[in-house]
Amino acid sequence: MIKNYFLPLLTFFLFVTIPACISQKQQRKRAEQVRLKEEQDTQALTLLHATCFPCHNPDMGTGKRLAPPMYKVREHYYDEKIKKENFITKITTFVTNPDKEKAIMYGAIRNFGLMPKNVFNTEELKIIIGYIYDNDLSSDKWKTRWEKFKKALLEG
Repeated sequence: MIKNYFLPLLTFFLFVTIPACISQKQQRKRAEQVRLKEEQDTQALTLLHATCFPCHNPDMGTGKRLAPPMYKVREHYYDEKIKKENFITKITTFVTNPDKEKAIMYGAIRNFGLMPKNVFNTEELKIIIGYIYDNDLSSDKWKTRWEKFKKALLEG
């Protein structure tokens, strides 16, 4: 009689526990992906803050700006059809050797002058530009993330 119940109980047990184990594994994997993305975003924001935002600061008022805000730069280079690699290449080409002939932001040159030539770490530049590609810097979601980042900087 026990044998008659054993197979259905074993089947039920396996049916319930195996998906639960798989689900926990998926949850751990997803949590790790979220943690890694958060870490990468923080690295990119740190680089933006130190490298780009002294001139392209999202918090400066119109009269105090030294260069267009970064969301405006993104608007000029980004469209839904451009691949991330092409976006990175286009901005990197200009940023590493600013030239009026290569410029696409004529209003920015008129209002702020040509971006001065700087020396950038290529890998850091890719991180920054990749982040700009992935994030709409004009969105409320991004502004909230930026405020959270600045607050964490101040609390140090």
